[in-house]
Amino acid sequence: MAERKVISVFGGSHLPEGTPAYEGARRLGRLLARAGFTVMSGGYSGVMAAVSRGACEVGGHTIGVTLAAFDRWPLPSNPWLHEERKAPDLFTRHKWLIAEADGIIVLPGGVGTLAELFVTWNLVQIGGTGSKPVVLVGRAWRRVLEHLTEHLHFRPRDLALVQVVETVEEGAQAVLSQIGV
Repeated sequence: MAERKVISVFGGSHLPEGTPAYEGARRLGRLLARAGFTVMSGGYSGVMAAVSRGACEVGGHTIGVTLAAFDRWPLPSNPWLHEERKAPDLFTRHKWLIAEADGIIVLPGGVGTLAELFVTWNLVQIGGTGSKPVVLVGRAWRRVLEHLTEHLHFRPRDLALVQVVETVEEGAQAVLSQIGV
Protein backbone atom coordinates (compact mmCIF):
# COMPACT_ATOMS: atom_id res chain seq x y z
CA MET A 1 0.00 0.00 0.00
CA ALA A 2 1.31 3.46 -0.88
CA GLU A 3 2.21 5.77 1.97
CA ARG A 4 -0.31 8.55 2.56
CA LYS A 5 0.68 12.07 1.67
CA VAL A 6 1.02 14.42 4.62
CA ILE A 7 -0.42 17.91 5.00
CA SER A 8 0.90 20.07 7.83
CA VAL A 9 -1.59 22.54 9.23
CA PHE A 10 -0.32 25.57 11.13
CA GLY A 11 -2.49 27.85 13.25
CA GLY A 12 -3.13 29.35 16.65
CA SER A 13 -3.13 27.36 19.86
CA HIS A 14 -5.52 29.70 21.69
CA LEU A 15 -8.57 28.97 19.56
CA PRO A 16 -11.49 27.91 21.80
CA GLU A 17 -13.58 24.89 20.96
CA GLY A 18 -16.97 25.79 19.53
CA THR A 19 -15.92 29.03 17.84
CA PRO A 20 -16.44 29.41 14.08
CA ALA A 21 -12.66 29.33 13.53
CA TYR A 22 -12.32 26.10 15.55
CA GLU A 23 -15.16 24.50 13.62
CA GLY A 24 -13.54 25.61 10.35
CA ALA A 25 -10.26 23.96 11.34
CA ARG A 26 -12.21 20.84 12.31
CA ARG A 27 -13.90 20.82 8.88
CA LEU A 28 -10.47 21.16 7.29
CA GLY A 29 -9.25 18.09 9.15
CA ARG A 30 -12.26 16.12 7.92
CA LEU A 31 -11.78 17.30 4.33
CA LEU A 32 -8.09 16.41 4.28
CA ALA A 33 -8.64 12.98 5.83
CA ARG A 34 -11.50 12.18 3.44
CA ALA A 35 -9.20 13.10 0.56
CA GLY A 36 -6.69 10.52 1.85
CA PHE A 37 -4.13 12.80 3.50
CA THR A 38 -2.44 12.30 6.86
CA VAL A 39 -2.93 15.46 8.93
CA MET A 40 0.13 16.72 10.80
CA SER A 41 0.16 19.62 13.25
CA GLY A 42 1.99 20.91 16.28
CA GLY A 43 -0.07 18.50 18.38
CA TYR A 44 -1.45 20.79 21.05
CA SER A 45 -4.68 22.82 21.43
CA GLY A 46 -6.60 25.25 19.24
CA VAL A 47 -6.20 24.76 15.49
CA MET A 48 -3.94 21.76 16.13
CA ALA A 49 -6.63 19.98 18.15
CA ALA A 50 -9.41 20.98 15.78
CA VAL A 51 -7.76 19.61 12.60
CA SER A 52 -6.71 16.45 14.42
CA ARG A 53 -10.20 15.97 15.80
CA GLY A 54 -11.81 16.50 12.42
CA ALA A 55 -9.46 14.01 10.75
CA CYS A 56 -10.14 11.41 13.46
CA GLU A 57 -13.89 11.84 13.13
CA VAL A 58 -13.72 10.46 9.59
CA GLY A 59 -11.08 7.79 10.20
CA GLY A 60 -8.04 9.80 9.14
CA HIS A 61 -4.52 9.47 10.50
CA THR A 62 -2.99 12.27 12.58
CA ILE A 63 0.53 13.17 13.67
CA GLY A 64 1.42 15.75 16.30
CA VAL A 65 4.92 17.21 16.49
CA THR A 66 5.21 18.39 20.06
CA LEU A 67 8.14 20.11 21.76
CA ALA A 68 10.26 18.82 24.64
CA ALA A 69 10.71 22.38 25.95
CA PHE A 70 6.98 22.51 26.69
CA ASP A 71 7.26 19.56 29.09
CA ARG A 72 8.05 21.98 31.93
CA TRP A 73 4.45 23.22 31.76
CA PRO A 74 1.35 21.09 32.07
CA LEU A 75 0.72 21.29 28.33
CA PRO A 76 -0.76 18.01 27.15
CA SER A 77 -0.90 16.97 23.53
CA ASN A 78 -4.39 16.82 22.10
CA PRO A 79 -6.30 13.54 22.44
CA TRP A 80 -6.85 13.11 18.70
CA LEU A 81 -3.29 12.13 17.77
CA HIS A 82 -2.41 8.71 16.44
CA GLU A 83 1.30 9.53 16.60
CA GLU A 84 3.15 12.01 18.78
CA ARG A 85 6.67 12.94 17.78
CA LYS A 86 8.47 14.95 20.43
CA ALA A 87 11.03 17.33 18.93
CA PRO A 88 14.02 18.15 21.14
CA ASP A 89 14.01 21.82 20.11
CA LEU A 90 12.02 24.37 18.12
CA PHE A 91 14.27 24.16 15.06
CA THR A 92 13.81 20.40 14.82
CA ARG A 93 10.06 20.81 15.30
CA HIS A 94 9.91 23.26 12.39
CA LYS A 95 12.07 20.95 10.28
CA TRP A 96 9.81 17.95 10.86
CA LEU A 97 6.57 19.88 10.30
CA ILE A 98 7.88 21.34 7.05
CA ALA A 99 10.18 18.72 5.54
CA GLU A 100 7.87 15.76 6.15
CA ALA A 101 4.86 17.51 4.62
CA ASP A 102 3.81 17.31 1.00
CA GLY A 103 1.86 20.55 1.45
CA ILE A 104 1.24 23.21 4.07
CA ILE A 105 -2.02 24.91 5.03
CA VAL A 106 -1.79 27.94 7.31
CA LEU A 107 -4.77 29.16 9.31
CA PRO A 108 -4.75 32.34 11.41
CA GLY A 109 -2.56 32.23 14.50
CA GLY A 110 0.06 34.13 16.44
CA VAL A 111 3.83 34.39 16.66
CA GLY A 112 4.37 30.63 16.37
CA THR A 113 2.21 30.45 13.25
CA LEU A 114 4.10 33.35 11.69
CA ALA A 115 7.43 31.65 12.46
CA GLU A 116 6.21 28.41 10.84
CA LEU A 117 4.94 30.27 7.78
CA PHE A 118 8.07 32.36 7.28
CA VAL A 119 10.45 29.43 7.71
CA THR A 120 8.35 27.38 5.28
CA TRP A 121 8.12 30.21 2.76
CA ASN A 122 11.86 30.85 2.89
CA LEU A 123 12.69 27.16 2.44
CA VAL A 124 10.33 26.90 -0.54
CA GLN A 125 11.86 30.10 -1.96
CA ILE A 126 15.43 28.77 -1.87
CA GLY A 127 14.47 25.26 -2.94
CA GLY A 128 15.32 23.78 0.44
CA THR A 129 12.18 21.63 0.62
CA GLY A 130 11.43 20.94 -2.98
CA SER A 131 8.26 22.25 -4.49
CA LYS A 132 5.20 22.06 -2.26
CA PRO A 133 2.03 24.10 -2.00
CA VAL A 134 1.77 26.68 0.77
CA VAL A 135 -1.86 27.75 1.17
CA LEU A 136 -2.94 30.55 3.52
CA VAL A 137 -6.59 30.42 4.58
CA GLY A 138 -8.50 33.56 5.47
CA ARG A 139 -8.81 37.24 4.59
CA ALA A 140 -6.33 38.23 7.27
CA TRP A 141 -3.51 36.68 5.26
CA ARG A 142 -4.28 38.81 2.22
CA ARG A 143 -3.99 41.90 4.40
CA VAL A 144 -0.75 40.64 5.96
CA LEU A 145 0.76 40.09 2.51
CA GLU A 146 -0.38 43.54 1.34
CA HIS A 147 1.23 45.11 4.39
CA LEU A 148 4.46 43.20 3.89
CA THR A 149 4.74 44.20 0.24
CA GLU A 150 3.99 47.82 1.07
CA HIS A 151 6.65 48.11 3.76
CA LEU A 152 9.26 45.46 2.98
CA HIS A 153 11.00 44.03 -0.07
CA PHE A 154 8.99 41.18 -1.56
CA ARG A 155 9.38 40.23 -5.22
CA PRO A 156 6.33 39.10 -7.21
CA ARG A 157 7.94 35.67 -7.75
CA ASP A 158 8.29 35.27 -3.96
CA LEU A 159 4.65 36.19 -3.40
CA ALA A 160 3.67 33.64 -6.04
CA LEU A 161 5.03 30.88 -3.80
CA VAL A 162 2.05 31.21 -1.46
CA GLN A 163 -1.61 31.03 -2.34
CA VAL A 164 -4.32 32.83 -0.37
CA VAL A 165 -7.85 31.43 -0.25
CA GLU A 166 -10.89 32.49 1.75
CA THR A 167 -12.23 29.23 3.20
CA VAL A 168 -10.95 25.91 4.54
CA GLU A 169 -12.85 24.19 1.73
CA GLU A 170 -10.85 26.20 -0.82
CA GLY A 171 -7.68 25.42 1.12
CA ALA A 172 -8.28 21.68 0.97
CA GLN A 173 -9.16 21.92 -2.72
CA ALA A 174 -6.02 23.96 -3.49
CA VAL A 175 -3.79 21.31 -1.91
CA LEU A 176 -5.69 18.47 -3.56
CA SER A 177 -5.44 20.08 -6.99
CA GLN A 178 -1.70 20.69 -6.59
CA ILE A 179 -0.57 17.36 -5.17
CA GLY A 180 -3.51 14.96 -5.22
CA VAL A 181 -3.28 11.70 -3.28
